[in-house]
Amino acid sequence: LALKKGIGIYNFFVFSELNEDAVCLAEDILRDGNYKKILAANGQGGRPVILFTDDYPDAGEETQTELRQRANALGAVCVKTDLLSLNLKRAGSIYYFLIDTDRMENLSTLAALAEGKPRWRTRSQEEQNGKTAAAFLYVFTEGGENGAYIRELRKKNRERLRDVVVREVQDYRNMVMNLLYDIPLYAPFLAGETAGSGTDAEPRPGEEGVIPGEKRLTVTIFGSGKIGEEAFRNVYWYGQMYGWALEIHVAGRHVRELKQDL
Repeated sequence: LALKKGIGIYNFFVFSELNEDAVCLAEDILRDGNYKKILAANGQGGRPVILFTDDYPDAGEETQTELRQRANALGAVCVKTDLLSLNLKRAGSIYYFLIDTDRMENLSTLAALAEGKPRWRTRSQEEQNGKTAAAFLYVFTEGGENGAYIRELRKKNRERLRDVVVREVQDYRNMVMNLLYDIPLYAPFLAGETAGSGTDAEPRPGEEGVIPGEKRLTVTIFGSGKIGEEAFRNVYWYGQMYGWALEIHVAGRHVRELKQDL
């Protein structure tokens, strides 16, 4: 898939796969003009072209058909072409969202983009001085060692990626962080004693390190998978508040494995 001459005024938001995560993200980007903030940060404007790749209309699955209908409602373009086969050198700027259901595929696609021939335009000297990027690569991962791999890949291919901004997106972490932003752990501290918090006059039997009169913040996490682990780590970190004892309970099928991982 190649762009026709003169298309450079357009900016493209390219999704690596037509799936639930990708469509939800596209809907959120277009909702209330959020895309304007993204483009403005790169000194650009206008409405972007939304492009979903790796879509097979002949598949016929009901879920895929519904996703395609939602994509069409956004005015998006759905193509069979793989993201790596796109030639978008005539585009203004390209925002790649590597968001395959199999997160490991996103790393493979990133490596192919970083080590292969550039699929985006070369910036002018003026753009380089103004720090305007030709492409953005948002790589959705599950965290862990992936961040180190991405940093090493960027370092190794610094010259090829000179016109590109690469950013790792840990969706589980973002989900938890958004929740803690909407419902901050310090809310009981501001509201006084509420449900989920209390005051211990004396330590409970068998407990150590509990100061008499110290307030207690109790958080219960349901689920011990990837999201539960990320929730535990963030609650543990942000729950360290002076004068409050933090107590975290986890209910799930794999609590023992979670404890070992931590």
